Amino acid sequence: MHATRALALFLAKLIAIFRHLSFDYWRRHNNDIRPSTTVGVGCSSSLSDVDLKVVEPELPKEEDHVRPCMERLLRLDKLVLELSNKPPQIPKEKEKVLMQSLDRIKSVELDLNRTKRVLHSAVVRQVEIAQLVDGLRESKCRRRRIFC
Repeated sequence: MHATRALALFLAKLIAIFRHLSFDYWRRHNNDIRPSTTVGVGCSSSLSDVDLKVVEPELPKEEDHVRPCMERLLRLDKLVLELSNKPPQIPKEKEKVLMQSLDRIKSVELDLNRTKRVLHSAVVRQVEIAQLVDGLRESKCRRRRIFC
């Protein structure tokens, strides 16, 4: 019973795969779309005048997934051209503002280092004072034991 069910499932999947493959095969052959990259040459009466005309590939009307890709590529090309035309250096005004910011950051770092040193010395003094207070407490306890 279990073997027949597995065999039937296997055959059903096999038939589905063949149907899908044959559908893909026929679809590819019916919609064989190749973009045209031909260059048309028109000749006038004299041989020295040759007009070159680039024929742009026609985008398929039925398949809309190609057109958005082409539009995105065109937009990206325009953006790349704009970026390549911009100067590689930072304008003087922005550079001046950046340098002023950098100077302020450096001064804040110096202030932080000074504050860190002062806090460290205060902590060291506090630890010393705590040790002295502990020492005084122990000496008071010893004095009381001696007199008791």
